[in-house]
Parts: sequence; C-alpha cells; structure tokens
Amino acid sequence: MDKEHLQSTPPDFHPELSMDEAIMLLSHELRTPLTSIRGVVRLMQSGHVTPESAEGKYMLSMAIKNIGRLERLAQTIEQQPTLPLTLFKKEDLEKIQLELDLKQAIDKQELSLVYQPIVSLSPRKVMAFEALIRWHHGGKGLISPATFIPVAEETGLIHDIGQWVIRQSCSQLKRWKHKLPSDYSLLMNLNLSPLQLLHPQFSQQLKSLIQELHISPHEIRLEITETMLMENLEVATNTIQELRDFGFEFDIDDFGTGYSSLSRLKNLAVNGLKIDRFFLKEKQWNLIKAILLIASDVGLDVIAEGVETEEDFEKLKELGCQYFQGYFFSKPVDENLAIAWMENQLSCPIG
Repeated sequence: MDKEHLQSTPPDFHPELSMDEAIMLLSHELRTPLTSIRGVVRLMQSGHVTPESAEGKYMLSMAIKNIGRLERLAQTIEQQPTLPLTLFKKEDLEKIQLELDLKQAIDKQELSLVYQPIVSLSPRKVMAFEALIRWHHGGKGLISPATFIPVAEETGLIHDIGQWVIRQSCSQLKRWKHKLPSDYSLLMNLNLSPLQLLHPQFSQQLKSLIQELHISPHEIRLEITETMLMENLEVATNTIQELRDFGFEFDIDDFGTGYSSLSRLKNLAVNGLKIDRFFLKEKQWNLIKAILLIASDVGLDVIAEGVETEEDFEKLKELGCQYFQGYFFSKPVDENLAIAWMENQLSCPIG
C-alpha cells in the first residue's frame, strides 16, 4: 500500500496533488477518512498540525470539498497524545472500505451461493454441483469473487467465509437429498483457498462440521488449484492425505495452467482434475486428448470445464471425456432452480 507518514517524513508530503486523485488522510486506529471542517479545525487546535503548514492547507482543502463527513478522528486525537497519520490513495481507500464491508457481509446476509451442475456421461445425469460464492453488496451491487476473495485472503476473512460456504453448501446438499430418490448419488464440489488448506486447524474443523451436519465425507469433493498445490507441496500433500483417509475426495482445478505433471499427480492423493477452460476455448483438441489418455492411465477422473456449445460437447465425447461442466448445460443457478434442474433431468435424461 502506497503511504507516507506525515509525522516522521513531512518533507515527502505533496500538497500539489490534485483533488481528482482523492488522496485522503486516515488514522490507522480508525481507518476513517478525515474530511470534516470541524475535525480538521480541532486537529489544528490540538497542535498536531498548523494551518500554515502544507499538511494543514491540504487537509483544509480536502475538508472543504467534503463538508459534513467525519469527526471521530478528532475525538480520538483528544484522547491520544500521539496519533500516526498516513496518506492513502483513492484505490487504497476503496480497498480498505471493501475490507470493512466484507467483514459485515455475512451478518448482513449479502453473501449467497449459486450452483453449477457437473454432468456425467455414463450414467447420463447430474453427478455433482459446484458451489460458487456471490456477494451482493448493498450499495455497489454484485461484486466479483475475483475482486473480494483476494481481499478476504489478505485480511484472514477467508477462514470465516470459507467455513460459511462449507456449512451452507453441505446443508443445501442435505436438503436436496431429502427431495431426490434414495438411490440418487449427488456430490458437492467446494473450492478451497490455499490459506484454508494450509491452516493448521482446517482438517479438524472440516471433519467436525460435516459430522455436525450428518454429511458423509464421500459426498464432498474439494477443489484446489494446480499452482497452489505445487507451491505448497509438502504441507498440502499431508493435509490432502489426512482428509482423503477420512473420506474426502480432491480435484485439481484449472489443470494445465501450472507446472505439475500428470504422472506426479498420481502420487499426490488426488482423485481427478478439471481441464482449464482455456484449452477448450482455443480448441486445443490434441492436448485435451493427451490429458484424457494419460489421466485414464493413472486412474484420474477428468472434468472438462467451459463446455459452451453442442460442438464442444460432441467433440469431448468423441475424445473419451466422461464429465462436463459449462453453460451448454446450465449457468450457475440458485438452490431452487438447481433442484428443479435435477428433477427435470430425471424424467428427461441428458443427451
């Protein structure tokens, strides 16, 4: 994060920065923008900043532009003799606000799950759903997981969010199974962050959670990215083996984007892999065929991601692929549409 400490390095302060750059002063303690006239005046009265200084002039100009905002920083300064101030750029402030909002997202019920089917060829049915998280922000609308998951990982929120996802998806699986024929085998695929898998308590927390929910570990497939696995090989392998011994299964997600080999994966206690959608999009049929052949030799299931057209589906079947996922079958849907999708395919098998 780009920052300059005013108290320690005042010569580096740049009052000539334009208002459009939206540079603001924040307290580390409050992480709240200092933009109110009253707050700035009281800060100056405290003696920490003078109106003649570059800092003071800049703060006043910012406060005038944002009249009526916050006063908490000034109140905190009255209680604390010294208060470190930091300069943040606009993008830094947006990230900080995203962190604060994400901390409240679960309590505000802004997080939800959607489910995308994974289809098997023999028998022709929905064999699993992949649970995908969505954040419907109260003010900003839908925020992409590509935006908020890295923030969750950086702040440690990924552990709480990950536990929420596991609990919600496993509970949903249990509700679905009550509505389906007793002999219908359905799995739930869950994406794991590297930080989740590497957390020393993760294995025990996961075991305890599914026991609490009365879900069999054989009904859960955990997805980890190829790059994450290879970069944390020793710890990841130990955790994977422990969870596999308990009954969980593992898939390598986005296979082909990292630097592992199929022969090496055989020794990593994984059950299957997902061919990265890039290869399908670019029609890399020879490479896909090679992956399918070698995976079959080492006993790994292969799921083709990103199946968008009937042409893709037919070509993959011709190459020997048995499992498919993509918009050709269904986009990610909510829990009600998912069960309706399954009930419909029971009466009209997938072609």
